[in-house]
Amino acid sequence: MDLLIPFGLLAVGLIIGFFTARYLYVEKHENDANKASVADVKAVMTQQAEHHVFQTKQTLEVLQHQIDTLSHQFQDYEDQFISQEDNTDKPKMSFFGEQATAMLRSNHKMDKKSRQTAAGEQPRDFANAGSGLFIDENPRSNDSES
Repeated sequence: MDLLIPFGLLAVGLIIGFFTARYLYVEKHENDANKASVADVKAVMTQQAEHHVFQTKQTLEVLQHQIDTLSHQFQDYEDQFISQEDNTDKPKMSFFGEQATAMLRSNHKMDKKSRQTAAGEQPRDFANAGSGLFIDENPRSNDSES
């Protein structure tokens, strides 16, 4: 019986040690897995951040190029507009100006003459004698035909 108690205590110690070691191993393994997953998430987030920064830099370069282009176009327009204002003192060639003004003046005089002759007459649509365009030659009755 003296040997039975130490073997019993050894068996109980082995059982308690086995479960304790298993618990500590699982806990350590879970901690390692958590650390690994956290490291993976950080790596993915870092990669996404780098990609985002790269795309933002490209967008900024495109915008800067467009701003430079617009600035040059505006400067060219401004230079051209200012140079046109300076050229206003120079005599300009008339583009059919003399002929057009003469034609408009003669047409304006003709319109005045035709207005003076027709001032006493009423338009055909409102003539008292029924000579207008809206005079119906076949008078219709107000009775409705069914």
